[in-house]
Amino acid sequence: GVMAVQSYTNPEQFNDSDVEVLSFVSDQIALTIERKRDEALLKRAQEKLIQAEKLEAIGTLAGGIAHDFNNTLSITLGNINLAQLLIKDPELGHLLAAAETSIMQAKELASKFIVFSKGGILLKDKVNSIKFIRKTLKTIAEKRNIKYQLDIGNIPETMEADPLQLKEAIENIVVNAHEAMECQGKVSVAFDSHPARKDHIVISVMDRGIGIEKQNLEKIFEPYYSTKPLGKDKGIGLGMSIAYSIIKSHKGEIRITSAPKQGTRVDIILPVFQKRGIQPGSRRISGKEPVKMKSETKPCTKILVMDDDDMIRDICAKILSKLGFEAVLTKDGEQAVQVYGEHLKAGDKIGIAILDLEIKQGMGGAEAVGKLLKLNPELKAIVASGYSTDTIMESCREYGFSLALAKPFTMTMLKESLERLQYEPIS
Repeated sequence: GVMAVQSYTNPEQFNDSDVEVLSFVSDQIALTIERKRDEALLKRAQEKLIQAEKLEAIGTLAGGIAHDFNNTLSITLGNINLAQLLIKDPELGHLLAAAETSIMQAKELASKFIVFSKGGILLKDKVNSIKFIRKTLKTIAEKRNIKYQLDIGNIPETMEADPLQLKEAIENIVVNAHEAMECQGKVSVAFDSHPARKDHIVISVMDRGIGIEKQNLEKIFEPYYSTKPLGKDKGIGLGMSIAYSIIKSHKGEIRITSAPKQGTRVDIILPVFQKRGIQPGSRRISGKEPVKMKSETKPCTKILVMDDDDMIRDICAKILSKLGFEAVLTKDGEQAVQVYGEHLKAGDKIGIAILDLEIKQGMGGAEAVGKLLKLNPELKAIVASGYSTDTIMESCREYGFSLALAKPFTMTMLKESLERLQYEPIS
């Protein structure tokens, strides 16, 4: 800046001494202003870092709880399935079926925590930008009975994204905006190139709702935080948390501007393409596709089971017994490799293994399957985990597994998976 000094009472010019003093004063003022600006920038950066670390800590906790929760659900679901085989009373059968449905709903809730924790596994592809946003909003509008207005600016024809995950993030934000207006009026959506960042796009979702107090803005992405009352058709406070994690996984960011009684604007800023290139999405075997029978395949009778939870091993053995198999139980990867080697030496070649991905103390499934395949390259292994969106679960064949089962899984799901492994070649 410039400091102008002029005297209206002294007609004489400033001498060199006066100029030197004034220059010193102006330099000090400039340094003070610059220091204050730097302090303000540093403070904002520290606040963002603290918030990011806070969310990461909450995410780690949520993911761990969800994993253990899914393990507990596995035991409950296994006992329900065993009970269903024993009862003859139709009314009791309906009650057990309702309990099974409830367990699977709880599994879906746990998966939301895992997505928040890890951001989900991105199965990226090139998507048509305009078609994607139009189809996404149309689906959300029909599903949630939401009115919207879409404005599309100068955007690239294609972009890199996981269309399913990005759709979920946008849906959570749009629903939030709709509910902020008491489910009245239109949600405004704008899709344009970023005005300052090259090769970035912005998806803006705007509402004219109640707005958010300044002190509450930093809480928006925290799980179970909501300004809306709980109840039917109201959120449970996970939508924005999941959206945050998904966008973060896309190397993007979310910015929120809001004021009470003036509405809220949420900007999703995303790179059009990431430098590392696109990783084509893989798919998990659903067990619903037709099984190709191989008459020359000899069905196995023994299955190696590895899990560090005593109750899960026990219930798995009982279920496998009902399905006509004998379970060889092990608690970790080291024991699984040792026991499998002993069976091979005795001429007992076990053809299928079910390996838990996460072992708290010991070798996990990812390392164990590699060692087991060295002993028997023809072994077909199923990876099981409470972390349903883990990279290995989504791309299990790349790590040596044949199929993946997300805990908790029903007896029917396990049966279908075993039938596939026995009668269909897995490439």
